[in-house]
Amino acid sequence: MPGTVAKIASGFRHNFAMTEDGVWRSWGWNEYRQLGHSHSDGIAHLCSVPIECSELRALGSLTVYPGGRHTLVVTDDGALYSFGRGSDGQLGHADIIDKDVPSQVLALENNFVLFADCGWTHSVAVARPEVRRERTTETVKSALIQRGDWDAFFGVFFNVLINLTLISSLCTNVIGLSSEFVMTRILPGSGLSLFCGAMFFAIQARILGRSRGAPATAQPFGLDTPIMLSTIFLLMAPRRDQTNNPESAWRLGLFSAVLIGLLQILGAFVGDWLRTNIPRPALLAALAGIGVGFIAEGFLFQIYADPVVALLPMVLIWVCYGSGIKLPFGLPGSVTAVLLGTIIAFIAWGSGFDFWKPFSGKLESTPRFFHFAVKEIIDEFGEDSSWNQVALIVPLCVINIVGSLVNLEYAAGSGDPYSTRMSMIAAGSCTLIGAMFGNPFPCCIFLGHSAWKAVGARSAYSVMCAVASLAFCLFNGVNALIQVMPLESTVGILLWVGLAVTAQAYETLPGERPHLLAVTIGILPAVSAWAMQLVSSYLGKANSSLYDVREQSGDLFIDGMISFSQGFLLLAVLLATLVVFVTSRDFLRAGMVSLLLSFLSFVGIVHAFEFTKSKSIQPKLGFGTATKEAFGYLLCSVMLFGFHLGGQSDDDNSSVQEKLRNLVLYVPRKLLSLRSGRKRSSIDGYIAI
Repeated sequence: MPGTVAKIASGFRHNFAMTEDGVWRSWGWNEYRQLGHSHSDGIAHLCSVPIECSELRALGSLTVYPGGRHTLVVTDDGALYSFGRGSDGQLGHADIIDKDVPSQVLALENNFVLFADCGWTHSVAVARPEVRRERTTETVKSALIQRGDWDAFFGVFFNVLINLTLISSLCTNVIGLSSEFVMTRILPGSGLSLFCGAMFFAIQARILGRSRGAPATAQPFGLDTPIMLSTIFLLMAPRRDQTNNPESAWRLGLFSAVLIGLLQILGAFVGDWLRTNIPRPALLAALAGIGVGFIAEGFLFQIYADPVVALLPMVLIWVCYGSGIKLPFGLPGSVTAVLLGTIIAFIAWGSGFDFWKPFSGKLESTPRFFHFAVKEIIDEFGEDSSWNQVALIVPLCVINIVGSLVNLEYAAGSGDPYSTRMSMIAAGSCTLIGAMFGNPFPCCIFLGHSAWKAVGARSAYSVMCAVASLAFCLFNGVNALIQVMPLESTVGILLWVGLAVTAQAYETLPGERPHLLAVTIGILPAVSAWAMQLVSSYLGKANSSLYDVREQSGDLFIDGMISFSQGFLLLAVLLATLVVFVTSRDFLRAGMVSLLLSFLSFVGIVHAFEFTKSKSIQPKLGFGTATKEAFGYLLCSVMLFGFHLGGQSDDDNSSVQEKLRNLVLYVPRKLLSLRSGRKRSSIDGYIAI
């Protein structure tokens, strides 16, 4: 450990140490996020070396009190924070939810905490009454628009604007929809969903600020960029290729958006359970696979097909986002990169080079009205081919839900404890509203709340984003940008998105071997699906298909590539989860995951496929479809249960009879604990402190 140790504190199986420079580091057991790392995973793993707790550095001088499976922190100004296991209310947040970042105990907000300590499932604090902040509504009666609101507005709105521009560009260039269709059927619905969400979170911030007597910062809200790109490349583009009908691809996108919206609302009730029981590397690995294949590789090809226009914006994005260098006058990196690419394209066009030609017609500014798309949605729900995509849609939604939950937790850690349930219901409702009016892309709560709170933003920036987004979509502002801006100048941003989501998966817990293995295996199904789609497209250009070359493939293992790509997102999550449990010697849960994979293969949700009459590939749902894979996973589960019963699992000295009993009762206990958790979470004022 670098430096001289000044303080040390130990819990049941986790430790903290502070060096003379005031930096806290922690190591040991981290199953319940009790180490306080900002990118912790939380499922059956150990941290074997001291790692800096960046979240504690932000709290200043403090004292740490580790317990059984949770940790308390008391700052020098008397504030109490807690994180880790929360299943028995021991964190003091009026709920039974685990926390992976230090969150202030608001029940003692107006007390000066002198001392705290932790037991196994309880906590104690000694405090004296002391009003540290006057709780009156006068503290929030300041100017409606703060200076920080302008900073937050430009930051969030430019992000939204880039997303809207990408929707227009990709829907026309990749899916084949006409610009008129995008302007009249998709963008108005996108603007409406953004307007409703941003207004809700602005009102939510005002209500929270008035109730607590201190200004609150609205949560950033917008379209989920990774899920938007996944919808285009994984759902809509393949449907367009199969049917040669871009509008059919749009209807499948609406089907996906409605399903994701409904699941987002459901996530308000079960999201915390999902986040606790699914390793974060598994979720991030699935998204990283999309980042490597469908986003990064594809856009790299496009960049190097037109390097004069695209290379400089790409590298500028790396400079701004990778190195953290700030541009002069506070210019946003993404906007500057797009502007420079556009300038280069105009100079090249003016010099006679045929790289790109600007729009030469008349730009319309006639207001666009909303298209009610409920009929198209109902028709699509009756299509079997749409339901065959559930194995792709559900993992995307789980990633969306967990991402929103993490952002909500960071907001609470910044001092704005918003209602998880109401926030998730609002995000899902906005996704549904957008889908009903033609928008096939889901919404989400953005990362960045703490940054905007630090610059002094409140709720006004969210109102400004709501109005600007709706106006831009209704008055043809997005299409005007597309006509004067080459797509090549924007793909560097998309490439960065792909690189960032991939890097994030590997940064979950630096140096933890189980996570590195899990992320790597989780990336492979998406890469396989991307390779299959790429090969199929090339063969289609040559008037051939995978069906035609299947028999002559030899050692290329075409069938294996196709099988590994079916339901690849769900497959990525489950395989990565399996690796985490196996490498952590949690053979009971590993066997359960393998058994689940066997069942999903047997019913055709993963691995199963068939060739249509047009020689295209489609999923094949039904009993007894991918039987070979199902039998293979079944054998694996038997072996893993054998390791568990044989005493190979970590920290389990139970008899074989007890282990067999636990094995049989594993699923019923999980269901009962989930039901019990719902009941207990509804108890008002449940604070065990």
